[in-house]
Amino acid sequence: MPAMLVERRAPRLVTLPEDVLLVLLTFMHVEDILALRMTAKYFTTVTKQRWVWSDAMKRHVIDKGLPVPALKSADIKGLSSRELESRAIHAARFHDNWSSAKPIPRNTLTFDATEPSHPDPPTDDATTSETCQDVKQVLFLPGHSGQLMVSVLESGITCWEVPLDGSKAFPVAHWTNGDSSPVSKVITNDHPDSLATLAVQVRDPNNQGLFVVVVLSLDTFHGCFKELGAFKGNGAVTHPLLYMYKDWVMFGTPVWVWSWRHPAQLHTIPSHQVPNVPESDPILCVKAIGGTHLLLVRQRIIQMIRTPLFQPNGSLLWPSCCHAAKRHIRNLAAIEAAIYLPPVHSDWAVTHPVHNPGHSNADALLQPMTILMRFIDQDTMQNTIHQVDLVLYPLLLEEGKPTNGLREWKVREFPVSPSCSQLYLGSSGKGFWMETRNTTTNHTTYPARCIVGIDISRNPRLPTLDEIEAPKEQRGRELTWADASNTVKICESMVEMRVGINEVARRRYRLTAAALDGSVGRIVVGNREGKVKVLDFA
Repeated sequence: MPAMLVERRAPRLVTLPEDVLLVLLTFMHVEDILALRMTAKYFTTVTKQRWVWSDAMKRHVIDKGLPVPALKSADIKGLSSRELESRAIHAARFHDNWSSAKPIPRNTLTFDATEPSHPDPPTDDATTSETCQDVKQVLFLPGHSGQLMVSVLESGITCWEVPLDGSKAFPVAHWTNGDSSPVSKVITNDHPDSLATLAVQVRDPNNQGLFVVVVLSLDTFHGCFKELGAFKGNGAVTHPLLYMYKDWVMFGTPVWVWSWRHPAQLHTIPSHQVPNVPESDPILCVKAIGGTHLLLVRQRIIQMIRTPLFQPNGSLLWPSCCHAAKRHIRNLAAIEAAIYLPPVHSDWAVTHPVHNPGHSNADALLQPMTILMRFIDQDTMQNTIHQVDLVLYPLLLEEGKPTNGLREWKVREFPVSPSCSQLYLGSSGKGFWMETRNTTTNHTTYPARCIVGIDISRNPRLPTLDEIEAPKEQRGRELTWADASNTVKICESMVEMRVGINEVARRRYRLTAAALDGSVGRIVVGNREGKVKVLDFA
């Protein structure tokens, strides 16, 4: 009887044990996991396990320093498998699209921002210029995952709700000043859990030299803004409107601090907080670090001070701190600046910016903050953006002893167009600026106002505290300043709007304002026709 031939088949992926397959999934990208799911029922069952998406969330989102979309709590352990999957997919797709050669919005929505201002339709005799208003600003409200945004017109402000599916924009609340004062500027509260939501600066219609700062709270249940307090003063005191955090607002040059809970009192920053800093050096941007310190970027100086503390009687307490004021490397005044603060600095209350090996979160001091500053060389008229990285813990030890305060150094300098403006960085490391450039479509080249994307990522070679504290001969590698610098990548145009020759000559463009919510990958832009456009890149 002839021997039976036994056919040997090569092992297939579906025959692998589940634990082996789970290990293989740890090496796969989010899109590859989804593609594998579509090939067999067995893979569908395995890839729906919570462990798979918990690992994918850690590798593709958290380890890259990306924010978790629509996360209300800092702990992701309470999220289900479906919630982890949807958030990991959303964050990964946004990051891949943003960093691609040609970012394309997956969904767009355009609506008229003047509707709440003009509830009645215009009559036939009304002209377009009478009803259309410039959209001066667009802003996202922190803590709402890009679904609540504010459009600012000269006649007032409106809060809109735009669901993540981009189906429609719903007006939530509208505010106008009682005496029809034109709105000058609006800023959002950098503390999302605070009662106060917005600070609005309006100009007195009877006296152009007077400004009023009004603090508003958003009441979504009743669909209105509630006024919490107001301060009226001349432009030298209340202009410009700089920063809002918790219950206080910072404005003016020199800088004043005012709390809406004590509207009759106005405070200035004491001299011991700003030594050797001229009052004429205006502040470009401010950022709170852990709720205990403030990072101030001026035209020529970068400094850190303690956060002001208001007493129950309205008096202001400025705790002493180990501060540092650093003059920039070039003898030029910056035009604008933006700050990227790693999430670890926002969540951790910095007790003291000095060497503290006993602190459990001391490694957080090693993650650098990035400041982008735009300069104009008056001799050559060349525009450049400088990347300046700061660490709260020094990477280089002087004579074996750590130095106190901020450590600053310039990492990179790159030229930009003279039309560059509105530099912005978000907490996700994503940002943008606007500029005019030539764009080619269907073999036709024309000028367009573009939003150029920025992507800041952490250096994977960032040393640990143990490496720094180890003796030089025991370190695995030599530490340099480059080991702590973040990587800034200039992406392609996210939004393009064709412009006419008159717009270029007058530098008065139809695209007037833009904002970004990096947690969900949403950009909102406004124009001079009173239109707002929402673009989703995730």
